[in-house]
Amino acid sequence: MIEDMNLLSNGLTLQADLCIIGAGAAGILIAREFLGTNRKIVLLESGGIRSEITARHLHEGEVHDRSFRGLQNGRSRGFGGTTTLWGGQCIPLDPIDFEERPWVPSSGWPISANKLGPYYARAKRALEITNADADRSAWEQFGLDPILYDQATLRPIHGVFIKRPDLGRRFHKEFSNAQHIHVLLHANVTQLRTNGYGTRIETAEIRSLDGKVGIVHAGLFVLCTGGIENARMLLLSNEINPSGLGNGRDLVGRYFQDHPCGRCATIETDRPKVLQIIIICFTAGQRAIFLKSR
Repeated sequence: MIEDMNLLSNGLTLQADLCIIGAGAAGILIAREFLGTNRKIVLLESGGIRSEITARHLHEGEVHDRSFRGLQNGRSRGFGGTTTLWGGQCIPLDPIDFEERPWVPSSGWPISANKLGPYYARAKRALEITNADADRSAWEQFGLDPILYDQATLRPIHGVFIKRPDLGRRFHKEFSNAQHIHVLLHANVTQLRTNGYGTRIETAEIRSLDGKVGIVHAGLFVLCTGGIENARMLLLSNEINPSGLGNGRDLVGRYFQDHPCGRCATIETDRPKVLQIIIICFTAGQRAIFLKSR
């Protein structure tokens, strides 16, 4: 079921086994895991069915000391989240991304790449990525000659562009017909309230831009609003801990990382058409190959 908070009575109260905040890639795919079950799921989305100008104002913020254009660019509120802008490229994290590196302060994850294996498999099924998509050489697929590189120092990384990247459009009918999954649009979480120790979220306070207010009670909460909004939500929820929910070590919002963007090389060639054909084939054929240091 999909409803709009603006069209419901003020003072709405919802009960759920699980409340998922954010109907983007993560939120939608997690909610889909409960289709056909008796678990009661509430999926909160700040925007409407599609992106709206008024909702974009919620992206606003201040950037200090560094150049960052991502508060507005590349983000979207609405059912499907930023997948409505996404080209659909999927690349698994590399094992070294999880490892501690002495030259990178505070590096290292508490899990290894192997731990994500089963979850990658489930995500691939949900996004209809087959083993052939993940492993087939793009060079062979398009009959191109591979780029020559030093195989002792570089290795190929295969990326896949899924065929239906807008998950809002893709799964709209499923959620419209779902009996135990309640999608609530235009529902902005303004506060997460916890038990007296600040160790467990018990309720989420919600508000629409039209002034409707409500509350969601749930046994479990999952935050799926991305690196910026998850941190903002936790820092605003400072009723018990003045520094913010879960921020006892002052790490909420730290180590934020966006896509790197910049000029790294200039290619000079007497065969520019060959390079253009390669780029066009990769884009049209839903495949990409990257070279990474060993």
